[in-house]
Amino acid sequence: MTASLKSSTQDELKLQNYRANLEHQNEIEVHDLETRKRNEIQRLNEDYNDRMQHLQQDYEVHISQEAERLEESLHQRRMQNDAQIEEEKENGDKEVQKIRQSQQQRVVEFKKSSDAQVAELQKQLQASTETLHEQSRKAARKQSEIERK
Repeated sequence: MTASLKSSTQDELKLQNYRANLEHQNEIEVHDLETRKRNEIQRLNEDYNDRMQHLQQDYEVHISQEAERLEESLHQRRMQNDAQIEEEKENGDKEVQKIRQSQQQRVVEFKKSSDAQVAELQKQLQASTETLHEQSRKAARKQSEIERK
């Protein structure tokens, strides 16, 4: 029995050694796997961060380009509006000038008409004065003839 006990103890020791070796190998493999996974995760995180930076830079460039495009569009719109305002101002000035000329022409025509009316009234007044003067003379003659008689 001692031989079998010895053999069993040796078998047990061999199994324990084998088990210890397997556990050690498993620990090494698990450690290697953990190291590779950490490295892979780190690489993925770095790749993710790089992509996010590139994406952010591209986004900023796109926003900057869009802002420049909008700025240029705004500038063009302002120039068009300024040109339109200037054109409308010129047209308004021309209209004002036409109205002024028209009013001035009406004033000149009114003045001519008034002058003609005044001249006509002066002629009528002169004629009336002469008629009254003539009538006054006739009346004075009649009066003097009546007084003589």
